[in-house]
Amino acid sequence: MFCFVNSSYVVVTPTSFRPGVPLNISVNILKDVGDVAVTATLVNSGTKDDVAMTKGMFAEGEWNALFLPIAGLCLCKANLSL
Repeated sequence: MFCFVNSSYVVVTPTSFRPGVPLNISVNILKDVGDVAVTATLVNSGTKDDVAMTKGMFAEGEWNALFLPIAGLCLCKANLSL
């Protein structure tokens, strides 16, 4: 017997960030069978180096936040991956 679960979630984050100011990422797990581990990584687009990373555990049905610390002098284009 196979059981397929349709997980769903909402992640809201700003489109820009400022050096020295933590990036606030809102997370809401709408549907899942248990707690969900979320990892957010900010990656320098040019060098592909990780600029910042944070992790959190989230339960279904609760809005929570991850705070991604941004280094003092992060002058780069970056991509956020979750």
